Amino acid sequence: MAGLFSNLKFILLPNADTNPLKFLVKLIENDEGTVVRDVDSLDEETIILINDSYVDNDNNLVQENLFEKEFELNFTVVWNFIKDHNLKCFRISCITSSIKRKKFQIGEERLININPSREENENKNEDKDGNNTVNSEDEMEGSDEEETSVESLPSPRKQSEADDVEDIAGLDDEEEVTDLSRYTTGQNDLLIKSMGTLAKKYKLKGDQFRARGYRLARASIEECPFKIESGAQAQQQLANIGPSIAKKIQLILNVGSLPGLEETVNLETTLDYFSNCHGVGAYTAKRWHLFKLNSLTDVVKKFPDELTKDWPILLGWSYYEDWSKRIRRKECEEHLAIVKRKLAKIDSNFQVELQGSYARGAETCGDIDLMFYKPGCDDTREIGYTLERLALELYEDKFVECFLQLTPTLEKIFRNVLKERFKKCGLKYPSDAIFATSNNIKKFYLGTRLPRPDYLIKDDLVGLSLQECDRYMSINKGKNANPCRRLDFFCCKWSELGAARMQWIGSAEFNRWLRILASKKGFKLSQHGLFTNEGQLLESFDEKNMFKLLGVDYLEPTQRSEGIWNKYVS
Repeated sequence: MAGLFSNLKFILLPNADTNPLKFLVKLIENDEGTVVRDVDSLDEETIILINDSYVDNDNNLVQENLFEKEFELNFTVVWNFIKDHNLKCFRISCITSSIKRKKFQIGEERLININPSREENENKNEDKDGNNTVNSEDEMEGSDEEETSVESLPSPRKQSEADDVEDIAGLDDEEEVTDLSRYTTGQNDLLIKSMGTLAKKYKLKGDQFRARGYRLARASIEECPFKIESGAQAQQQLANIGPSIAKKIQLILNVGSLPGLEETVNLETTLDYFSNCHGVGAYTAKRWHLFKLNSLTDVVKKFPDELTKDWPILLGWSYYEDWSKRIRRKECEEHLAIVKRKLAKIDSNFQVELQGSYARGAETCGDIDLMFYKPGCDDTREIGYTLERLALELYEDKFVECFLQLTPTLEKIFRNVLKERFKKCGLKYPSDAIFATSNNIKKFYLGTRLPRPDYLIKDDLVGLSLQECDRYMSINKGKNANPCRRLDFFCCKWSELGAARMQWIGSAEFNRWLRILASKKGFKLSQHGLFTNEGQLLESFDEKNMFKLLGVDYLEPTQRSEGIWNKYVS
């Protein structure tokens, strides 16, 4: 039976990352809905939900200045997209009422009137920020810095007991900007490193639109077979290089660096430090930074309740150094082999596949994504319970080292570890703590470690380091142990195998292009399948047939990476 929000996509405004709304996000995702977390994923099918706190009794948008300040994403880009496509905005409370009725239906009584006076404000913002146009790469020319104060951010709020770690699975490897020059040497390394640094800078600032532009430029330069001699040459001969980036390329080639970039990076070192901890989003990192916090120990002292409720951050802190290291393909395969052997003993009919950047042929991966399915089985509860048993047995074997999302059963066996982590950093473990989100979950976020001496991993890829004052929480076991890795389990219905493969293989940029193409052809494309606009399923099992219905030649997974997929489509 399809979930209540199956094939539906939502964006929660102004900020889905605030504590009260995390629980609502989980409710949507548990009922097979999708929550948009970046500008790139916005399309005409997205349902716009606005926090009721910003809507008066007459359904007018109010407190507009605060509404804009609390935006997690680029306000101007999102708001222009909504206006340009005449998207309707609804009260966020329609989700809870739909769950109560067990039927998703939005009435006109929840339709919000967007104040037309905001148009004038947007025009002012355009002059000030220079980044008001969604489709123009020149929007990246505007002011690089934006004045922000602690007062412009919402204060910490009480968090629901059912709050959970933010969803970092699937294509997050696409969004993480790693300094790839650490692993490669070549004739364009300076440009690759500079584009990566700029992408990282804007990701940390929460400006996903600019971050994406620099990320795509970096990918194009990485694939470039010749030495780039000028910005004009790059713009003419490479994809994803517009006039603004071409100017920056020319400047880098002229002077050997981008003036002011290193200083900017140095100023954002603390922001970067926080953002690289599992469970800490850009919004949270920015708020901590604005409160003049410089370490995770500072956060414990200033906001103990936040780390109590967002407990996965404690594990991100504990494994900070290990989880920042890249993973070679061979090690991914060895993790898969251990999981396969155990899975065969539990239910030999189950199948598991490596997805994500591994499937696209990457030499190293940020984490390990495993998709599970059972021929003929569309019952996600059955799949979920099997994965829970699998995770439990692998924990008993000491292959799984930690859990980042809990069922009641997982919480029971993992409670003592959590208590020890709480005590280690000086937090009081709540006597009434219930960290389990559901009896049956469809995604399992884990930390795993290959056992020695059976597996000897060449641990020479550079990772990040904890600050000295934070090192007391580290579970880095040193040279005598293999690194702990991030590994995720995902459920897949048998009937949706093709659509799920398309989703989890990625890349994010390629999938976004496919969704836009489907929309132009009068279809809807999601991880559940290809549908008509009326909701009739066209295909979900056969991935190649989905490509055919979209009028696109089938692309092998290795052809779908950022910077190269557009070479294979017309």
